Amino acid sequence: CRLWRAQSMLAPSKNLPADYDGNLKTHSPYPFSIKPDSSVSLQDVMAIMRDYLEGTPYDMTRGLAAGPFGSPDRWVGGAGEALVKGNWERPIALYRTSDSYVVQSRGWLPDMAGGGGGGGG
Repeated sequence: CRLWRAQSMLAPSKNLPADYDGNLKTHSPYPFSIKPDSSVSLQDVMAIMRDYLEGTPYDMTRGLAAGPFGSPDRWVGGAGEALVKGNWERPIALYRTSDSYVVQSRGWLPDMAGGGGGGGG
């Protein structure tokens, strides 16, 4: 679900199916990489990193499990949870993620300052 969501946010024109079941006998896997429909900004990457599947069939801010305030967080439900078949969707953003980093290289800067040109410094 996370790979589908990131790729569908970057290239909605691909119309990737949201219901891929991971079975190579019945479905082709999602592509390893895609060409985005438009240039990708740092803000686009940050939006992907904080996504909770809002506006999709798997929107975690809706339904009984989201509670009265539409929380996308899913907490361990105790012993009774094992009695219910299935799993929660796993979004890109998780409440237990402590750090996320978005790094941008710039070839015109020395390597020590974030450049990617090699040898500068």
